[in-house]
Amino acid sequence: MNQSSRDAEKWLELWGPHSNSIFNCSTNTFDVGCADCSDISIAVPQIDPPWILKTTFPQDEPCREGPTRVYYGGVWIYTLQKICMGLNFRCKLYEPTSAPDPSPYGDSSVLRDIAMGQAQMGIQMMLITTSRFASGNYSLIPSYIAKSYSLLIHKRHLVSDTATGSQRMIFQTFSPTSWAGLGVMLLIIFTALSLSQKMRMLKYRIKVRWRDIWFDVFMGVLNNDWPEQMTGFKRNLASSITLIVVSVLFSLVVVTLFNAMLPLKLATSPSSKLPFSTLDELLQMDYKIYGSTALRESLMESKKEVIQQLAAKMEGVSNNVDYYELVGKDAAPRAVYLAHKEGRSLLALLPTNCSCNFIEAIAHVQDYPVAPFWFKNGSQLHTDFKRLFYHLATQGIFDGSIRYFSHFVSEELVRNNKSLNCLPRPLQRETALGNRGLQLVDLSLPFICLCGVELAASVIACLEYLSVRNVCIFRSTKVTPSSS
Repeated sequence: MNQSSRDAEKWLELWGPHSNSIFNCSTNTFDVGCADCSDISIAVPQIDPPWILKTTFPQDEPCREGPTRVYYGGVWIYTLQKICMGLNFRCKLYEPTSAPDPSPYGDSSVLRDIAMGQAQMGIQMMLITTSRFASGNYSLIPSYIAKSYSLLIHKRHLVSDTATGSQRMIFQTFSPTSWAGLGVMLLIIFTALSLSQKMRMLKYRIKVRWRDIWFDVFMGVLNNDWPEQMTGFKRNLASSITLIVVSVLFSLVVVTLFNAMLPLKLATSPSSKLPFSTLDELLQMDYKIYGSTALRESLMESKKEVIQQLAAKMEGVSNNVDYYELVGKDAAPRAVYLAHKEGRSLLALLPTNCSCNFIEAIAHVQDYPVAPFWFKNGSQLHTDFKRLFYHLATQGIFDGSIRYFSHFVSEELVRNNKSLNCLPRPLQRETALGNRGLQLVDLSLPFICLCGVELAASVIACLEYLSVRNVCIFRSTKVTPSSS
């Protein structure tokens, strides 16, 4: 036994029916159930994890006739094995050929083989559409878990914000209304200070030129006789001191907010966003909408007008086409795709990493019932299967099987060196790192202005202090000799 055959046995042990299952080379079928009982043929067309699993190992030991061994597993195959054992059947699973003209059979090769008598039953998670159910050709066993459909979109259609220059971002640190509010507050502060100084001049009968008031406001003093005495706080009104303190605090608050918001604006940028957020917005755009033909039929029968409009614009894809390969290629310039949860797993399991480029644009567009087991209408096999199926359901077999087989997708992704994040998920509504962090040049404009004003004011204050002191010293030395 070669390595590939050992891998096949290991896969069958993990994901197969676990017992009484073997690939039959004489009939080219995968047999489950009772080995020495009567046979029934079951058509199983495609993988649908975790419900239906199917794999081949090309290097596995071939049959004498040369066919490749095909192995099945999953929730419904495990269920099938238990039912076939209970009914004393050897269930022979085979893959039907694509239907050349699927329309008479509800767009399904499984239903075609059942109608033509090639298969006694079929296993496929198919929507219970009107054309399938009302045709009178088939009986079915519905699943108690519905399929929830979502819209997938390629990441290249996301709308991204462009980077903004540092000088422009300085003005975008506050909104236009905030800048207007700051200007109004500054105007009120300086107007109040001016009026306060005017009242001070009238109260203390001090005459000063108006052009000196602004310097007085800045220094907090009023002095109309510079050569005679040093600058100091004198005869200030309570309103003047209060306004000066408020203006200083206001300046500190504004500068603090500015220093906090500017790095945030430059170092982070909003994450990419979807071009639409609702079905109504999508319908107004020129996006192509793809989904299966059966899904389109179900959407057309919806009572919601927006769902009917979605179905009218949607392009139905036949079951003869591998839908998720079509999604992975994403050949249309602008397209969205309706897919159920298991379909996202199929997309992630494709040989390429195309699923990493898709996100879930709109979740839970519509939920529909599905049926995994299909029979010819009126067959006794349907009656017997249905009885045991619901008996297993009451025993909780399905819940345990779903929990177990749900690990298949993550295990397969890890085995193929793929990221678990490649399953399409909703877009994260978070901020993302921008193209660069805060640089020194971004701080130059506000701080150079502030430092320049403060430096100039300090130099002028020092010169004035020295000038007044020299004048006072000169006058005192001049008066001293004459007095002696």
